[in-house]
Formats: sequence, structure tokens, C-alpha cells
Amino acid sequence: MIGETWLERSVAEYQEDPDYIAELLVLGLNEQVVSRMQAMGLRRSDLAQRMGVSKAYITRVLRGNPNLTLRSIAALSLALDTRPIIGLQPCRTVDELVYWRHFQVPEVIPSYERQEEDEAATAGALAA
Repeated sequence: MIGETWLERSVAEYQEDPDYIAELLVLGLNEQVVSRMQAMGLRRSDLAQRMGVSKAYITRVLRGNPNLTLRSIAALSLALDTRPIIGLQPCRTVDELVYWRHFQVPEVIPSYERQEEDEAATAGALAA
């Protein structure tokens, strides 16, 4: 694409790379875990105790372990008094994937159909 920067071209190459997508998911999960720990006033040792694992395991998880199992995510979620949301969303670009990379609570995630309705309403309002 004309006018595209080197960085934009490089990022676009990774759009279909499972390892890149996995890293985005891990980063999003880690951001949420740390945020929730801060909100709850938990230290790594507190979270480890709640999960029945070692503090070293929590450190590995927070450093970006890309091989977390669904069970590990569920255990993290329960220890943080949350519910995990795992799903697939149609996405057209890396930017959209980055936006959806967070495992957000259901009240925050609009359904895909709702998003289409909002886009249609916005387009209708702009046309008027």
C-alpha cells in the first residue's frame, strides 16, 4: 500500500501468524490479571495461595507464558473472582484483533450483531 510505513507492513505480515495472535492474547490476559490483582489488593503470593500454586508459577504466568491451558485460565479467573470469556470474533484487521484481544466481562463485550446495528445506526445518522 502506498504511504504505508515499514512498521505497518511488518505488522500486516503477522496478521495470520498464530504465534503473534497467541502473544496478543497472552498480553491481554496478563493486563487484566494485573489490573484485577491491583483492584483486589492482591500480591503474587496471595494469588498463588488462592490458586494453590507456587509464587514462581504466578511469576511465570505474568511474564507471558503462551501455553496456558483453558483450565489454568479458569483457575486464574476463579482466584480473581471473575469469569473467563473465550470466543471467536470475526475480524478484518490486526487493529481489530488488538481491540478484541482482552478477555472482557460480558457486560463490556457488545455482541457482534449489536456492533453491526450500532455501525448501521451511525451510518444512517451520518447520511441524514
